[in-house]
Amino acid sequence: MSDLYFNGKLGFKIDKEKGEKYLRLAAENGYEDAITLCKKNKINFINKHNYFKNFEVALGFHNSRTVNNRQEVEKINCKLFDKLYKKKYYELDSSGQVAYWIGKYFIKGYGTDKKPTKDDINNYKVLLKLAVDKNLPNAQHDYAVLFFTNGSKEECFKYLIKAKDQNYLPSIYLLGKLYYDEGKYLLKKASKLGNKEATELWSKINNIH
Repeated sequence: MSDLYFNGKLGFKIDKEKGEKYLRLAAENGYEDAITLCKKNKINFINKHNYFKNFEVALGFHNSRTVNNRQEVEKINCKLFDKLYKKKYYELDSSGQVAYWIGKYFIKGYGTDKKPTKDDINNYKVLLKLAVDKNLPNAQHDYAVLFFTNGSKEECFKYLIKAKDQNYLPSIYLLGKLYYDEGKYLLKKASKLGNKEATELWSKINNIH
C-alpha cells in the first residue's frame, strides 16, 4: 500500500506524505522491503537497530540549540522521545541515557507549553530510577536532588557519592556545598547517635565544657 501511494502504481494518486507515513510504519515494525525502500529514499525511521543513533543526533541538537531554534528543536525531539518511550526502546539502552533524557523531557516540559502532569512526574521518576540503576552519574545526581528536596539527606548523600565516584562535577560541587553549609547538622546528628569523636568536636564548636 505504501509503495502504491509513494510511486503511484496501479493508478493510485501519488501522495508522498501518505506513502512515507506507511513506509515508515512498516520499517519501524521490521518489514525488510520497507526498510530497504526507506533507506533508498532517505526516509527516516526508528527501530531497535537504529534508535540510539537517532537519539544521539537528537541529543546533539538539544545540547547545541540556540535562542532562535530552541522551540523547534525541542518540539522535534519531543516527538522522537515520545516514540522511544512508547516503543520502550529505553529498555534496550544499557547506558541509561535514553531513559534519562526521555524523563528529562517529561519533567522539564520541553517541546510543549503545558506544565508537567502527575503522570509526567511519575514517568520521570520511573525512568530516572532506571537510569540510576544503570549507574548513570547525571541520573544519580538528579535522584539525589529529589531526595534532598523531600528531606531525605541520607539517601541524597548516598547517590551524590555514587556520582562523585564517577567524577561527576555537579555532584562533587554539591557535596562540597552541603558539607560546608550543613556540616554542623551532620555533626550534631552523629553526636546524638553516640559517635564519640563527633560529640567531642560538637562540644568544642558550641563551647560546651
